[in-house]
Amino acid sequence: MAEEVNALKQEEGKDILVIGGVGFASSLVTEGLVDEFQFFVNPMAVGGGRSVFHDQREGHALRLLGSVGYECGVVVNRYAPR
Repeated sequence: MAEEVNALKQEEGKDILVIGGVGFASSLVTEGLVDEFQFFVNPMAVGGGRSVFHDQREGHALRLLGSVGYECGVVVNRYAPR
């Protein structure tokens, strides 16, 4: 699947939005195919889960692009890889 996303990135056109499971997203992160992350922070504490960075033991440096808070309490943080 990463090969298909890489091929799409080489074509002219608009941005690509990828929605999928953690395994799919993690494979794109590992291949360096993600240009921007958007993290939606919801004001609710929940249990654990898998991370899209689970294979990135050395960490993943990100640069903040912007942050928007909404009246409902949700905050959207946009990051780019360094």
